Amino acid sequence: NVDFGVFKKETSEYRIADNGVETGDVVCRMVVRDLTKQSLGNSSGVYTRVYTVFLFEAPHGEDLTKFIIFSSLLVQLSIFMPALELADMIGSGLSLVLTQVALLFVMPATAEITTSETIVVGHACFLLLITP
Repeated sequence: NVDFGVFKKETSEYRIADNGVETGDVVCRMVVRDLTKQSLGNSSGVYTRVYTVFLFEAPHGEDLTKFIIFSSLLVQLSIFMPALELADMIGSGLSLVLTQVALLFVMPATAEITTSETIVVGHACFLLLITP
């Protein structure tokens, strides 16, 4: 048995349903390794390990549409930049970069760098590189 009660609380950022074990969201296995006859360079004996996996699900619709698809569409607008004059090209390129930066400001706060943040930063850097 594994106590994952901290993930059942309403205030927890990552939550697992009460029936997480039955639905497969929590998997716990014990493995016994017998090295009494062949130590394989280790100390001989019987060793046990407990492996636990927690599967968390998060809503992905907002991230996908607002930050990844919209950001990718903004980058695709850069194909029109070579047809513009130099001043218009610089203005359009910088406005696309600033739009990418604005997307960073409206992202939900996280403790770690997410895939969406990495994509938006990559798009902003790309647009900065191609803007003359």
